[in-house]
Amino acid sequence: MSSSPETSLSAAQVTPQPARNTLAPSFEDKDIYKVVLETRNFEISLFWQRSNYFLVLNSALAVGFFNLKASEYAFVFALFGLLTSVLWLRVTLGSKYWQSRWEHRLRLIEQQVAPNLNLFAADWSTIQTSKLVLRTTVLRARSRLGLNDKYSKSNQSATT
Repeated sequence: MSSSPETSLSAAQVTPQPARNTLAPSFEDKDIYKVVLETRNFEISLFWQRSNYFLVLNSALAVGFFNLKASEYAFVFALFGLLTSVLWLRVTLGSKYWQSRWEHRLRLIEQQVAPNLNLFAADWSTIQTSKLVLRTTVLRARSRLGLNDKYSKSNQSATT
């Protein structure tokens, strides 16, 4: 069988084109980044709200447990406290999963939209370099202001 010119594919049709925003083609890249960032921040606020609810519940159980006059309900309070603590742990781990998931999405989008931004896409060496620069800047500012304390390296070397 010979291929006719109508059925043969050109090189442009065979070459795969890079995918553009498979999440929602109608959104701009910055809009997607903004939505994902807001979702991550929302997950963090939900994490703290849930933690506060469990803290209040566990505190109430502890107050009830330690104010018992009769010991017949002590086991029930202790068991309920243990159950709420385990639930709190599992809810916290679930919240951490979603926070990490959205931060991973932010990292991927950031690498596409603004590769030099490095808010979520920074590698470990960039983070360590930033920490070193920050530490050096703080120490210089403290020495210029005369705020060196007994724990700083300059004072330790002067005393030994």
